Amino acid sequence: MSDALIADSGRPFEEPWQARVFALTHELADQGVFTWPEHAAALSAAIQQAQAAGDPDRGDTYWQHYTAALEALLEAKGLA
Repeated sequence: MSDALIADSGRPFEEPWQARVFALTHELADQGVFTWPEHAAALSAAIQQAQAAGDPDRGDTYWQHYTAALEALLEAKGLA
């Protein structure tokens, strides 16, 4: 399936692991482990780091950045 078909399919996740990372992030935020502004800052930092390292930012690496942001938050909170 082409990227265009995936993008137009309306599916929020291409892979099950993406849904799990999303759900885990929401659950941890709901439990107060971190705030949504903290998550937004971590995601922004992860994207900026990837771009600085040469990520062409075509959108196909978004979930990798989302995961990196979650990992950074967990490390900063001493949970990972």
